[in-house]
Amino acid sequence: MTLTKAETQFLHITKTAISGGDLPTEKVDWSAIFTLANQQKLLPIIFEAVRQTDAAGENAALFAAVKKQVISQVLNQVVRSAEFADLYKRLRVAGLHPVLVKGALCSRLYLLKDHRISADDDIYVQDSEFLDCHEQLLAEELTTDTPADELPTADEVSYLKEGSPLYIELHRHLFDSSEDAHDELNHFFADIQPIEMAGFLAMPPHEHLLYLILHAYKHFVSCGIGLRQFCDIGLWAQAYHEQIDWQRLYDQCASVHAATFAAAAFKIARGYLGIEFDLPTPWEASIDVEPMLHDTLCGGVYGSNDYTRLHSSTVTLNAVKASRAGEKSSVLSSIFPKKEYLERRYPYLKKHPYLLPVAWIQRIVHYAGEKRTSMDNSAGGSIKLAKERIELMKMYDIID
Repeated sequence: MTLTKAETQFLHITKTAISGGDLPTEKVDWSAIFTLANQQKLLPIIFEAVRQTDAAGENAALFAAVKKQVISQVLNQVVRSAEFADLYKRLRVAGLHPVLVKGALCSRLYLLKDHRISADDDIYVQDSEFLDCHEQLLAEELTTDTPADELPTADEVSYLKEGSPLYIELHRHLFDSSEDAHDELNHFFADIQPIEMAGFLAMPPHEHLLYLILHAYKHFVSCGIGLRQFCDIGLWAQAYHEQIDWQRLYDQCASVHAATFAAAAFKIARGYLGIEFDLPTPWEASIDVEPMLHDTLCGGVYGSNDYTRLHSSTVTLNAVKASRAGEKSSVLSSIFPKKEYLERRYPYLKKHPYLLPVAWIQRIVHYAGEKRTSMDNSAGGSIKLAKERIELMKMYDIID
């Protein structure tokens, strides 16, 4: 897969924004660049790198409109970061030990930390503190849609606060324990000994880099990932290079079919984003990463650009699960998945498993409703894209 001209220019500009250097000298379609930047949640970072160039004067109306978007996004991030930091301190004062993942830990590695826009803040707590942390969040006037009877077993619970940009995800497990394609990743983090880092409890640098890789891997085998995840991985590897056990990291990734994916992520960070760090043996550096980059730029952050891609995840996840079990995947099993897979969307299945056919019908009706409201969605398109992405996963040794 060859990258398009717009994709190549976007990567060049992103590299300049992250690591410095010269901007492209050829003619640039700035509308296309800013659209890509917004889809990748990199708009403030990209705009900061180009706002004082000649192009800003030549495209004054466009740059003025983008500037308003950037100011809004950055201000929102500043408020969210400040409110989260205050909330986190109160959780600690209450005797709780929430471990921060991603978020502020990654933002501080960027030249302008508030230009790294995040949709939420993720905290991970031991099972013994999960319900206590939930109660404390409610006491802080946050609310959740998760029913009370699901709290004792929920992998994650999301919280909002009225009149605030806060969006918190509280994790009992870092990866979905009901999803066969992801549950095996949880064992790496079962006995984390957190450390103090930038005012938060955090996983040690090695474990956090492993988490960043596996979190990106999880999204890649589902709908897709965003370029910023490669930025996070590269900047973390650069900042904590001496604290990473690179052989152990390779062995851990290889044990869950993620070593080639991780090597590709490192190559993108170093070669296409200009983030410099040594990559010792046994990491492979000769991987063709352009197909992964093209998929990343087409899909947006977490593959959220269109319903066709979102629905294709059912087929790709089924293919990964089948590969792990030494079986052949089936489109039918993707359309009519097992009860365990549907329980999170349709909680009534936990108490009434005999209603599985009803859940199948609900799921199909919901899909049809999305199809009617989206011009970029079709069942055939989802299956076609899923097949293309399965071939991509074979290329990166995720599927045998």
